[in-house]
Amino acid sequence: MTYEDLKQRQSWTLEQKIDHAVTVVSSFMEKVQGKVFVSYSGGKDSLCTLDIIRRFIDRDIPAVFCNTGNEYPEVVKFVRQTENVTIIRPELNIRQIVEKYGFPLISKEQSQYIRQAKHTHSEKLSNSAIHCASLASLLRPGICFMCNGLTNFKSKPSSHSMSYIGIQ
Repeated sequence: MTYEDLKQRQSWTLEQKIDHAVTVVSSFMEKVQGKVFVSYSGGKDSLCTLDIIRRFIDRDIPAVFCNTGNEYPEVVKFVRQTENVTIIRPELNIRQIVEKYGFPLISKEQSQYIRQAKHTHSEKLSNSAIHCASLASLLRPGICFMCNGLTNFKSKPSSHSMSYIGIQ
């Protein structure tokens, strides 16, 4: 999508945006024979995604919420009140993740490069991991807490939120 395409879509009416979203999701569901779920965080964006899909496509589509233990209690309570939501937990808690992989500095990707550099026996891989971590820090000079650090503040405009539908 070009910047011009983005500007055009931003000027659409709410009805046009919903119609486009319904078309895209319906097309995806058709490709995977309807075996989908909605990734649901309990936040405003995933709530809107879930509402649009359940209102216009499939009232019974399942949703999945991953309770990492870092969510506000009010969010978890709200999610529990939403119908047809499966709550899952990660296999490792945050303490185990930090012990195993290190503290996520700017992004999981950068943390992975640093871990590779610390634990590899290959000089080539170590140099590559260090280069990638440096490059990642140049591309993402700031952290947006609204979107878990996924915003690139230096280049093109980007969305501050992402909602996902996934394949079961």
